Amino acid sequence: YVDSASGVVEEVFLKNKFSMVDVNQHISKQNLARASGNTDKLVALARDTGAELLVLTDAARYFERNMNLYGSNYQVFRSDIQLRVIETGTGAVIYSGSRQGEPSATMDPVYDSSRELANAAIESILQKWSSDVNNATTYKLTIAKVDFSVLEELEQKIRNLSGVDNLYRRAFDAGQGRFDIEYRGTADDLIKQLTNFKSPGLSIIGMSQQTIEAVAR
Repeated sequence: YVDSASGVVEEVFLKNKFSMVDVNQHISKQNLARASGNTDKLVALARDTGAELLVLTDAARYFERNMNLYGSNYQVFRSDIQLRVIETGTGAVIYSGSRQGEPSATMDPVYDSSRELANAAIESILQKWSSDVNNATTYKLTIAKVDFSVLEELEQKIRNLSGVDNLYRRAFDAGQGRFDIEYRGTADDLIKQLTNFKSPGLSIIGMSQQTIEAVAR
């Protein structure tokens, strides 16, 4: 039943223009088996593939009663579907929900509940991403191997980037400049813009959730 539910969830995500990571191409069966049942390990594996989200689906059907309809005997089951969406970069749960389907002799309640949960999850994801984009986050940028004149050029380029609300130069010493950037978007989005600089340019040598380390080139 998990395969049936997750197949419906995947279909809904694909219809909403999400891209899926092919687990078999990135994760060995042994590593996947070792992580089974351990959410933290699954999140780490998903993050290593470059996925932004980990979607966990669980499904079960429970026998409820026998039913006779027009002379034929049927087994009636009730279904329970659960769905969680976790952000791999932060480990935050973006969505968690469950649905109990109406008792039925068919798999339709499994499909319908899975579809409802997937659509609700996508709505939560889009709200979260919209909030991330619309609310500026402060990123700390360190630029090494730079003299003051080049630093000023880079500073002006950063100020002109789309999504940058404010830029504060915190320090310059020993060939290193440090900035706070108020940016409406993710660290990955900011890095993509920074690496597009030409003469002078920037090479990214490290990053964490809200810290970026770069060298001038």
